Amino acid sequence: ADDRKYASDSRKWKDGVLADGIYPRWNDSPLSELFRMKDICIYGPGDNFSLEDGHVIPSLIHRTYLAKQNNTDLEVWGDGSALREFIYSKDVANITSKLLYDTDFKGNIIVSNPEEVSIKQLVELIAETMEFKGKIKWLTDKPNGQLRKPSSIEKLTEVLGPQQFVSLRFGLAKTIEWFERNYPNVRK
Repeated sequence: ADDRKYASDSRKWKDGVLADGIYPRWNDSPLSELFRMKDICIYGPGDNFSLEDGHVIPSLIHRTYLAKQNNTDLEVWGDGSALREFIYSKDVANITSKLLYDTDFKGNIIVSNPEEVSIKQLVELIAETMEFKGKIKWLTDKPNGQLRKPSSIEKLTEVLGPQQFVSLRFGLAKTIEWFERNYPNVRK
């Protein structure tokens, strides 16, 4: 039987996953046996590169691309001091697969790479990877956002053991390569 028909009308199915982050078990378990996964600052190929409402990394990639193409300054809100944790989409996919097929875990779990990176480091790495030679202009009259948003992956480590995460440098290179190859036909 297709468990999708039991999903509440308030949730939408997309590619076999409930859009609110609840993942059903596919091994004949009832829909009530679910786990809820929260990802932190996910990025990767095929992301939403919207300048207005994309995640941090895809939005910065798009803005850097446009600044390079238009030979303008790259304007970034704040002073770059805010710290964030970023996780590559394939890491999320691998962890999700392990949770679905290799465990009987039920409950809430945070999926994150616990390495904190400053927005300044991130912008400089994106600029370097994209060979942006223009000026990075920090709009210090705009907010930085919350200084830190640390997460605990204690439960993730307890359930799956220590995880190896894709490096930010490698993940950015793959994401930027995909973006440049597919522009202007990217989600934006």
